[in-house]
This record gives sequence, structure tokens and C-alpha cells, in this order.
Amino acid sequence: MTICFDINSDLAFRLRQISRRDNTSEESLINQLIQEYINSNDIKNPQISDKEFRQYQRVDVSIPAIIEINMSDNETQYKPVTIINISAGGARIRVDGKASRIMDNFRKQTPFTMTFCVASLSQIVQILCKPIYSTISTVIEIGTSFQNIPLSLRETLQQQFR
Repeated sequence: MTICFDINSDLAFRLRQISRRDNTSEESLINQLIQEYINSNDIKNPQISDKEFRQYQRVDVSIPAIIEINMSDNETQYKPVTIINISAGGARIRVDGKASRIMDNFRKQTPFTMTFCVASLSQIVQILCKPIYSTISTVIEIGTSFQNIPLSLRETLQQQFR
């Protein structure tokens, strides 16, 4: 699995220095740091449930949606996505097709608008989303948090997706 994120130049410089000093690759050093962090925070403990980490419980779904992304060159990109899990606080989406032009926006956590239909209500919903993380393997998945949504919509999502 590939996970993309940006670090500031000072951290990048220090990472390079340590990897050279320890005669290891930067990737290996990052893997080691993440493993140590996970071990020290007991995240792998099966006693700790997903519920304890999330304010709103996620529900697995398969909902087609469209995202609207404002690019740095003042162009707007529309991409079909599939919502693969959702809660009142966010969603994980799978980008359908190629997404190389928009990946930079995801890495920079640039907000975008997502439009989808809540079928049980026959209601079209449009929500401002902030990318939190992205994973790239055979498909691209983006974890998002919903931004500035009205309480009534949050409550509707909470009722519909339990």
C-alpha cells in the first residue's frame, strides 16, 4: 500500500540525515517510526474498537457521487467517485478512473464539494469535504471529513447511516 503525505522541508532534511547516518532508506526509516508509534499507542490491540476512535460510527455503503475540485489553475474538475463508507462526520471515497491531476489537491488537503443522493430520502446532498488521508494501491481511496454542515443534515446522515 502507498500512503502519500507532505512533510515540511526541515523534517525532510532531518529524515535524510538520520537515514544516511543509520545507513538505511528513508522509506525503511518511516516504516520503523510508524511501527514504533503504533506499538507505543497500542493501536493494534483488538480490545480497542473502531467506535472508540470515531465520533460517528462509519457504515459500509456503495453510493455513487460526484466531486467538484477547484484546481490551482482556476479550472474545475468533476470526478465520479464511490462512497464506500460514511458517517455523520465524514466518508471514505474511491476515485473512479484516473486521478493524477487531482492527487496534489488531496495531498494538500484542499477542500472539495461532494454531491450524492440519500436514496431512502430521495434527497440530493452536497457537502464540503476536506481530504484527511489518501491511499494509493490498485485504486485511490480518500478519507474525508465533512466541513461546516448544518446540524439538521448531520442528524439526517446519522439517522440514515447507522
